[in-house]
Amino acid sequence: KQWYQRRVRDPCGRTGMRGRGCLRLWGPNKFAVTVITRWARPGTGNVFSIKNKQVIEVLLVRSDKTPLFTLPKMQADGAIDAKFQKFVVKTTCYDYEDVSAVESANVDKLIDKAFADGTTEVYQGYFDDSVNTDNAWLEVNVVSILLEGAFSTTPPVKGKDIEEAVWTMLNKKAAVRPNDAWLLKTTCNKLKCHNPWRGEVLL
Repeated sequence: KQWYQRRVRDPCGRTGMRGRGCLRLWGPNKFAVTVITRWARPGTGNVFSIKNKQVIEVLLVRSDKTPLFTLPKMQADGAIDAKFQKFVVKTTCYDYEDVSAVESANVDKLIDKAFADGTTEVYQGYFDDSVNTDNAWLEVNVVSILLEGAFSTTPPVKGKDIEEAVWTMLNKKAAVRPNDAWLLKTTCNKLKCHNPWRGEVLL
């Protein structure tokens, strides 16, 4: 056996693929995922509801490597804490560095306030994904933040390697991978808002 077959094994069993595949590290590849939300207020300014359940919008991104929209995420080499989650938000969706120093500093304050107002832990741990192999796999730390006030209307500015960053209303299912759909379903359950994936088994 190769050394990696003896030392690092997917904790959830065999996947049928040896080696690292497209993943950067042997063993766990840790990612911070931030679900950025706001209440949907189409037209009237009032929060939109479906069957007495408020509807959220989620900020999705599309990189230059895939046509699919995903949740903002970034691989971490060290601990995933609030500081790193803020870094994910800034560098993927609110990269005002090239706009102006003043605007960038203002966005930093808005991000700090959003996290100070409270985050919701969505999921932490092993993540079932098609990129997992027998010797390399994904582990995620997922939190959601709710943008309110001035931050909720601050236009997103896509970061490096991001082609688009767009708000998507979850009055219906978003066109995302099943993994991201599962995280959005879990977020909706925790926020007790309208859930377009209610009752659906995704993973």
